[in-house]
Amino acid sequence: KMMFMLLASPLEAALQSALVARLKDGYAGHAAAAPVPGSHALWHPSLRGLGKNGRHRQSSLQEAASTPHAEGIALPFFRVAANQSLALQSAALQALARLPAPVCTLGVVGTARDGKSSWLNLYAEWLQKAWATNTPHAHTPGFAVDHKVFGAGTTGAWLRAFSGVDGLPLPGTQCSSVALIDTQGLKGKQARGLLNLVSLALFTSSTVSLNVMYQLNEDALERLRAVILHARTMLPAEAFSGESPNLLVLLRDARRAVLQHEGRSLHPNSMLHRALQPMGDRLDVVRESLCTLFPNRSMMLMKQPEREDLQQMEDTRMLDEAGPFYASFAETAKRATETLQPKVVGGVPLSGELLAATVSSLTEQINADDGSTISLQRTVLALMQQQARSAVAAARRVFRQLAPRVDASASLLVALPMASLELSLRNATQAAYSEFMSRLPQLDHRASTWLQPYGEQLQLVIEAEVNQRRQAHAHAARLAAVSAAERRLRLEREEQHDGFRRMQQPAQQDQQERMNIGEVMSNIALLAVAASSVLASGGFVETVCPALKAVPTFVAGFGVWRARQKVKRWARDVVSSMREVIWPTLREHPA
Repeated sequence: KMMFMLLASPLEAALQSALVARLKDGYAGHAAAAPVPGSHALWHPSLRGLGKNGRHRQSSLQEAASTPHAEGIALPFFRVAANQSLALQSAALQALARLPAPVCTLGVVGTARDGKSSWLNLYAEWLQKAWATNTPHAHTPGFAVDHKVFGAGTTGAWLRAFSGVDGLPLPGTQCSSVALIDTQGLKGKQARGLLNLVSLALFTSSTVSLNVMYQLNEDALERLRAVILHARTMLPAEAFSGESPNLLVLLRDARRAVLQHEGRSLHPNSMLHRALQPMGDRLDVVRESLCTLFPNRSMMLMKQPEREDLQQMEDTRMLDEAGPFYASFAETAKRATETLQPKVVGGVPLSGELLAATVSSLTEQINADDGSTISLQRTVLALMQQQARSAVAAARRVFRQLAPRVDASASLLVALPMASLELSLRNATQAAYSEFMSRLPQLDHRASTWLQPYGEQLQLVIEAEVNQRRQAHAHAARLAAVSAAERRLRLEREEQHDGFRRMQQPAQQDQQERMNIGEVMSNIALLAVAASSVLASGGFVETVCPALKAVPTFVAGFGVWRARQKVKRWARDVVSSMREVIWPTLREHPA
């Protein structure tokens, strides 16, 4: 296994071992995914930004934790706009993003006004009786049901999300969360927006329930023809790469003649098999597409309700559990639960946050309508890669915020003892790994191996950051040692200079005394000459020594020269004293 041995402390070793356990060996290595329209979406703990309107969607999705609890409530999921594009609804996307992994999605499609919403409402009530969920109320608002004969029925797609208390899975399944998707019914000539809507529901469902009234015959297949062919054109040849959703055909109100063949009762799965056999007509492409898209398919039957049952569902959305119709429904609910499976793409069981990001990216790709095929695997991989890169970047930011800072010259801004530096680096490393783990997608442990390269990348980054700071600390220690040595040598030179000066001081004092005596004697001689020149009469001076007349001028000039020498010697002494005081200070604190 990959071992992170960045620091030797037991605490960090335990932390790194936990990271190693998450990033298991066996990473198969995915090729870098080509750019996917809208694949720049990120999420943590909810989605960060989704597509061209990423900032708006980011802010709305990040409010998921603070919005009122919407679990179990029917929410509009996406609708068809006037220009036939799909518009995601933020409230449903937030509810989906909150679901823990693994998430099982059950999407119901079929013709309009054939009871899809009613069955889903009954199934939601049945789920909450069989499973302890986090739904805040016993009876939450369900999917809207239009009981009018010529009513519009369901418009767009709607979502109800459920999760088990304390992560408890739905009994008999691996589903920690269940998302129910109700879609607009197919009728008449179907517009492109409706085809896109139903196709998106097929792509995001792990189990697809096809609601059929009376018989899966040519008329039922004809109504499916447009949407099935539309979905096939949008998907690559290997649409789900071995991770196809289950298909559960709910045959309702079937007549007795339909349930028999040559006087013998037919098993529902045999009926489905017979209905999808090639017949040599234009519907063979629908039969072949259903078999290709849904290799795991089955059929279940549901009795026709009595008038009392219909009235009771219209009034209370509930059924008499002792009646035969409820017993028939309960069998279909159990069968539907058995077909539930986690939504898996590329071997990754999707969490709610990753599924929400995938739905958003798929919506942008569908709305782009550029003729390119849609790859679920490529979309999910691109999203996970981007989130992992975001997790590495966030971990680096946390480390740099907590670790000792370095300047542009790779020097520590604050001097620290080695023990304090190691403690700071250890804490920063622990916080960085924790941030990295918290920002990773919530995946099943079986799908965590793809994270290993990003863990290795984070390890290398932190190693480089730590080594940089250790080298800066070592450089600072070397500079401090050199500075201390320089100060020590300077002090030694100063001590030697002081000793030499003390040794010369007696000789200098003797020399000074002799100079002072010489100056005194010269002054007396000059004074005597000057006095004789003054006291002698003018005729005597001119007769005996005419040069004595210039003595006063000479004495005055000599006095000025001696005064200048005194000032010069005094200035030299002052400068020397100042140099002895200021020069050491300048060497200790250079500019």
